[in-house]
Amino acid sequence: MKITQAIFNNAEHAHNRAEAVLDGLSKMSEADKTGIEESIIIVQNKFLLIKAEAQKIINEAHIRHNARPEKLISMALRVHHGIPLEISRKMGEMQAKIRTFQQKKEDLIAKGFSLDEISKIIVGPSDEAIEAVDAECRALSVESAALLKFASDPFYDYSLLVGTRLECEIPQTETEEENQAA
Repeated sequence: MKITQAIFNNAEHAHNRAEAVLDGLSKMSEADKTGIEESIIIVQNKFLLIKAEAQKIINEAHIRHNARPEKLISMALRVHHGIPLEISRKMGEMQAKIRTFQQKKEDLIAKGFSLDEISKIIVGPSDEAIEAVDAECRALSVESAALLKFASDPFYDYSLLVGTRLECEIPQTETEEENQAA
């Protein structure tokens, strides 16, 4: 069973509520129980079952947390923290190409060349190239967010790494389980 943060929170809440009900039932006086003993036993059994099911989820979450993939978390954070520099470098390179083109164009205009002549001499970055760099930077931002979400996820959901450069680091058993569940 895949345990999400919501499932874990619900299990903790159910466990605590069931425990409170069971505690309240155990504190009932014999006089209060008179005539409803069978009903109390039925209610106790239902809440014991709820508490036990919730405890199973809580235990599984703790086991998973204690077995967290520390190396993969560290890798995810390292890559995440390097992405802003990578984005900055890509954007800077494109801006430098645009500035260089503009400067060369201005120099040629100053020397008396027409725009037609200049377009035959030098070529600036195409709109497609500029859009490609923008798309790369957006993709890097998405990857960065996914890596941070993985490292911050208390259950280390490997599916968050799909589509990132760490996808190949997902343990084989996890990807097989995901494929079988789908």
